[in-house]
Amino acid sequence: IGCYEFDHGYGNHPASTTVTFVGVNAGSEIRVYDASANELAGVESSVTNPELTWVLTGAAVRIVIVHLDYKIKEFSYTPVVGSVSLPVQQEPDKWRSNPA
Repeated sequence: IGCYEFDHGYGNHPASTTVTFVGVNAGSEIRVYDASANELAGVESSVTNPELTWVLTGAAVRIVIVHLDYKIKEFSYTPVVGSVSLPVQQEPDKWRSNPA
């Protein structure tokens, strides 16, 4: 492919991923960050098992999931091109449900 064909949509496009977060409760906040702490995708009040899409920028990303009634989840994830289901367990926060 030459430079002119590339400009008209025939060339390589940035690879993206679509991740479905299976096990995430409605109302959770999800943020996806690259290695430089730039936000790649996010939602403030998700539906159950939300789906986020972002452009791949390098190797691993940092995912943070927050919900008032559950423990904060923060983990690294190496995304792949295409669609993926990522299982997530949100354990109840014992201090939120029973602050004694």
